Amino acid sequence: MSVEKERMSLTLTKYYVDRLNRLVETGLYMERQDAIRHALSLLYEYHGIPLTLSEAEG
Repeated sequence: MSVEKERMSLTLTKYYVDRLNRLVETGLYMERQDAIRHALSLLYEYHGIPLTLSEAEG
């Protein structure tokens, strides 16, 4: 099943980049993008925005 994707550019302060790197370095996430996707999923959940499993995998 193919999931439509869109590339985005994101500018973060060094504070956020350092913490993303720490999450990867400690092995919690394979890549920074994985941590960002997880954070977005938590944000959607917090605001009551449902995602289906197929949408969340993208």
